[in-house]
Amino acid sequence: RHARLLAMAKPAFNHIKKHFATELVADDGMQRSNAIVFVSDRKQARVTALDFVTFATCEENSEQFKNQSLFGNEKTVISKFSELSTRRCLEHGIGIIHEGLSKQEVSLMKKLFKEGAIRILLVTQNFSWELIGLSANMVVLMDVEKFDGAEGRMVEYPMADVL
Repeated sequence: RHARLLAMAKPAFNHIKKHFATELVADDGMQRSNAIVFVSDRKQARVTALDFVTFATCEENSEQFKNQSLFGNEKTVISKFSELSTRRCLEHGIGIIHEGLSKQEVSLMKKLFKEGAIRILLVTQNFSWELIGLSANMVVLMDVEKFDGAEGRMVEYPMADVL
């Protein structure tokens, strides 16, 4: 399972990048395309986000997913997040929402995505119903199953969560 998800990171990144490259620029000159990537758990969210950062760093424009003009005082905003991996991803315009973030951090991450300051948001399955008010031009499902400790096996997401 983990090898499959690792193998999916580069094609997902390339598809998102290709989608962003073909977007139309809005009347105000701002790029409006964004993407939400759903992953199964917190570990996978971090791994995938850091993979995206690595791929972006190898590109000419390593900050292609960040809208500098909307970010405000970048260092102040980024310093509000406790996790080093989250701060590193935000520097490249990639956000993460998972169970390890505080309510304030989740709220700020949603705000950054909604305003267009960050253009890619990785979200764990548990937060799929809490994204009310957020919209995306592209949605990527990296996995549709997760480990259920009570059953001791992998279980598929409920169909309502996938749709």
